[in-house]
Amino acid sequence: MRRPISQQMSFGDGFIDASLYELDEELKKVDELLSNGQLLKPFEEIFDPSLGRPGTAVGIYLRMMYLKFRWGLSYEEVEREVRERLPWRYFCRLSLMDPVPDATTLIKLNQRFGEDRISGLNKHLVKQLMKSRSIKPRRIRIDSTTLEAHISYPNDVGVIHQAIKTLTRTASSLGQKITSHVRATKRALFSWSQSAKGNPKERKNKGRKILKKVAKLAKHTVEQSRQALPYVSDQSAKLKQRFLEQIELAQIIVNQTDQKLQGQKSIPQRIVSFHDSEVRPIRKGNLTRQWSLGARCSWCRTVPESSFTMRFTGATPVTGLNCYRYCGRQKPLLA
Repeated sequence: MRRPISQQMSFGDGFIDASLYELDEELKKVDELLSNGQLLKPFEEIFDPSLGRPGTAVGIYLRMMYLKFRWGLSYEEVEREVRERLPWRYFCRLSLMDPVPDATTLIKLNQRFGEDRISGLNKHLVKQLMKSRSIKPRRIRIDSTTLEAHISYPNDVGVIHQAIKTLTRTASSLGQKITSHVRATKRALFSWSQSAKGNPKERKNKGRKILKKVAKLAKHTVEQSRQALPYVSDQSAKLKQRFLEQIELAQIIVNQTDQKLQGQKSIPQRIVSFHDSEVRPIRKGNLTRQWSLGARCSWCRTVPESSFTMRFTGATPVTGLNCYRYCGRQKPLLA
């Protein structure tokens, strides 16, 4: 149950000069936008209209979260500032007699509403501002950087070892027994690291020999996993689906290993980690580290004539946050 939001003044508010409650232009525009009842419906739908004790109104929550991210405050700081500042109290539709929602309440509401509703609110606001021509979506600011992945430096034997180990463990958890080549690939991985101490010609020949061996073991593991898949019980459908996805990913790794053994140097969309298959090697414009493993993230911001903020993220409204993943040859990226 949510308490309805209101702008009714308390008895003590009548003794205070009205100029002390006056909002600046930015807060006036945001207050006008957040007064639209259609924006609050997705948030109010998750609460029962009759059960439970009255809680914090959705409009108060949205206004306090706007103030928090607009000025980079913590939950405790925004609680204190709203309590002490009369204009912010008026903006949040709180009288002098109304209690200010504490930091714990804001955190719990933030977790309950989730990112999807905030994203929907942001999209609705952007469409509304575009209709009123308050912003010009053609003017954008794009900033790109590299988001590094938390993985070890990849090599072909290491990726195959990850695939065999994961398939064997998943098959065991589903009650299916397949031949375990985990120890063999672990020894091959150690031999691969030791081969780096030899001269280039010996290192290349030994590495190729090790790679052929583990590729054969990987093919055998994938074949046994496919044979075991039909015997998995339908009761564990979620784990069965994950097992199928792991088999398909392992098959892609086997195929790219065969391509490398055939002498192909450049492999499009090459998998460098079995646990995070979307990680790609990214070329950067950095003299010390020319390559990075991860994703390329691009932030796209509109630059409107007005200066108020949406999505509680900065000095300008954010109309999109997209994460692009690339591999292979590309232009240098300064990060």
